[in-house]
Amino acid sequence: MAQKLGEILIRRGATTVEEVADALAKRHPGERIGEALVRLGYASPREIARALGEQTGLEVVELKTLAPPKALIETVPARFVFKTRLVPMSRENGRLVVATADPFAVHDLDELRLLTGLDVEPKLAASDEVEDAIHKLYGVGADALARAQEDGIVVIAEDDEASREKDLDQDDDAALIQFVNKVLLDAVAARSSDIHIEPEERDLSVRYRIDGVLHDAKLPRELKRFQAAILSRLKIMANLDIAEKRLPQDGRIKIRASGKELDIRVSIIPTLYGEGVALRILDNEGLGRGLGEVGLAPDGQKLFRELLEVPHGIVLVTGPTGSGKSTTLYAGLQEVDRKSLKVITVEDPVEYRLSGVAQIQIKEKIGLTFARGLRSILRHDPDVVMVGEIRDRETAEIAVQAALTGHLVLAHGHHLAALGVTDMKHVRRGKGCESCRQTGFRGRCGIFELVRVDDGLRELAIEGATQVKLRAYARERGFKSLRDDGIRLLREGVTTPEEVALVTRDEGR
Repeated sequence: MAQKLGEILIRRGATTVEEVADALAKRHPGERIGEALVRLGYASPREIARALGEQTGLEVVELKTLAPPKALIETVPARFVFKTRLVPMSRENGRLVVATADPFAVHDLDELRLLTGLDVEPKLAASDEVEDAIHKLYGVGADALARAQEDGIVVIAEDDEASREKDLDQDDDAALIQFVNKVLLDAVAARSSDIHIEPEERDLSVRYRIDGVLHDAKLPRELKRFQAAILSRLKIMANLDIAEKRLPQDGRIKIRASGKELDIRVSIIPTLYGEGVALRILDNEGLGRGLGEVGLAPDGQKLFRELLEVPHGIVLVTGPTGSGKSTTLYAGLQEVDRKSLKVITVEDPVEYRLSGVAQIQIKEKIGLTFARGLRSILRHDPDVVMVGEIRDRETAEIAVQAALTGHLVLAHGHHLAALGVTDMKHVRRGKGCESCRQTGFRGRCGIFELVRVDDGLRELAIEGATQVKLRAYARERGFKSLRDDGIRLLREGVTTPEEVALVTRDEGR
């Protein structure tokens, strides 16, 4: 007589008699004992798989490196895989090998035989590896998309008047709602800063920006036919006009994921093959870092703190989108004595709440622009002003005028670094793994160039000196460029030559 699963787990030391008894008492209706033990934290999915293998005589396999050919994946419909949790592994001599965490799902195995016309050989795998493999092979939300497809959701021509009403119906569909939610949650779990949804002639491209680099999202291939429905759903979430498809629109979505609230900026633009969407995920947690946590070198921190102590002037933080300008500004504000000084910010959006700071949210729809907000707060006699972004000449002029009339102004604008080349060798490189999506990188670290504007530099600027002369003057006084700071991280084993070359430029040009 075959041993019970609980007895095998106890003998193998994977759990205890008391834990098995507790799991039996707390099982949900229809839940197997192994599932209950995992849910209660008494045993790992891998331990359950090994015990099931001993009980049934089936081979236990690992799925972390599973990469079946595309033709095999398409043999088994995504809807069936998500329903049964049977993962195709290989096909040999008319036999289909599948992985499962449940060796007793005989009915599902019989159904798969009828569906494919092949003999089916099951192998055991840990339940968490089965879930990861399904996600990897079929894409996040494939079950919801397959269900929507079977429910008959189709896209009508965008210039058809009736399509506007159809879009509304599509967005009421629970499967589509679930799919869009899964895409957002998958991006958050992957630590994405942005999601780009880009319509093409025969495809709908979805990419995540992770640590500054774009990666294709692991999504089902049948996205194009759901393009209008996905766009309508995102518009509804962002309180935008779903009927407007000719003009750009901007909005905002707030979601709760992994126990924290996230703001998502939504920007929609009309393109040749439909509307393109850019979603910027604002994770407020990183904005609470101090100067010592954003990547500034010790001498850079010292100089930044000295600049924050001057009674008036302007500290301008520049860099490309997503490079950490806001994070750096907030780190600087935390160094300011907010009890004895009046600090006001004008931002879009207010990304991080700071005690002792009056923060103003820009609302361009009602005329509250950066320029108007900045002009207004100067009447409140602030000591320190932070401008979230200098977008136009008017805002820049007001910020400079404020700096000249007794205010310390912190602000950020955009300058884009050109590519350069580095010849440093014998440095550390990441090999790549599942955690970093085979890139060799995980997380980001800022590089900085910080210069104090003294009388000499000011005179050179007034005279219209070239950039080469300005940099040469600064270098004589110990200035370190972005390239220099990148090389510092290179020597510390934090980054690679290719990454430094990608984000800095050759000062010799």
